[in-house]
Amino acid sequence: NGKQIELKNINDYKRISNPKKSKHELRYDLVMWKCPTIVTHYKWLWETCSNARYFDYKFPNSKITIGLATSCLKEIKKICK
Repeated sequence: NGKQIELKNINDYKRISNPKKSKHELRYDLVMWKCPTIVTHYKWLWETCSNARYFDYKFPNSKITIGLATSCLKEIKKICK
């Protein structure tokens, strides 16, 4: 009907969109839909953070990983301002 509603957080969005998807999946969908220029950065951060627990938060090239994470966050921050 074209009526707009205000969503204040991801929980509101989950209720009206796809309750079966996780909040992480829904955020990723939103990034792909609304901010496609940062989807690569967002996906890399999401996957790296998700996998970190399996490596006890230790990476073979931690300086490189930290540098990439910082770079990704800077690109995401530009879009979010």
